[in-house]
Amino acid sequence: MGKADVLVNNAGFSNNNVKTKICDETIENFDLLIVINVRAPFILCREAMKDMTSRGEGHILNVVSTVALTKQENFGVYSASKYALDGLTGSLAKEGRKAGVKVTAAYPGGTGRALPSLVLSDIYRSADYCNDFRRH
Repeated sequence: MGKADVLVNNAGFSNNNVKTKICDETIENFDLLIVINVRAPFILCREAMKDMTSRGEGHILNVVSTVALTKQENFGVYSASKYALDGLTGSLAKEGRKAGVKVTAAYPGGTGRALPSLVLSDIYRSADYCNDFRRH
């Protein structure tokens, strides 16, 4: 991965089904949100932390969501993914503090704007790549 002084995990995704009751949610949408909102940041944080802790410096900023601070009806899967990222951020902050690495979170609100289909196709391809990415 190379030397990184700062990592900003700003990628996040919720499709038009974000306001869906848990009982109506699909496994495919669940997997997609977890891959993009949790797995990808986890992989990036893991690799950045290896480098940053070895040097005793660095900053990781995970962009979470205000959804992680509240409990809202019909946002179950999206909320679960953002709660997971928030939990990961908290754990990394404690681990990083001992090694001189700062880990923080930002909690922006939603925009309420739909993504164009071209962007959505890129997101689905990226999710497939993350699913196929294997590193131990």
